[in-house]
Amino acid sequence: MDTIHGFDEVYAEVVRAGGDTPMVALTFLNGQSGTYLVRGRDRKDLAKRIARHLYETVKLQVEAWWNANTLEFEHLVVHDLLEWRDVHMAEVYREHGGRLPITLSIDSVVELLAERGA
Repeated sequence: MDTIHGFDEVYAEVVRAGGDTPMVALTFLNGQSGTYLVRGRDRKDLAKRIARHLYETVKLQVEAWWNANTLEFEHLVVHDLLEWRDVHMAEVYREHGGRLPITLSIDSVVELLAERGA
């Protein structure tokens, strides 16, 4: 079984955080959930900062290992709580002069699908 390893930024709802060995229980936007180890310079402080957002969606820097065939998480470690504000897409549209700050083309979508083996 092949594994993909990398760092990412994810959005998830905090369900629980803390403990002698700092852990966080998260529910991701796709409905997947789990409990994950907290790492970093001060793991207990990081867990406390995450706990202040109980039942809120947060943005986290994580290190993850995925199954290369299913793209399901095999293992995930939380490294940091990142700044993020919950904003509606309509506000982003207005802030960028009636445009969304992304550019998609047929070629970019085809390239993305090719990278994912679709």
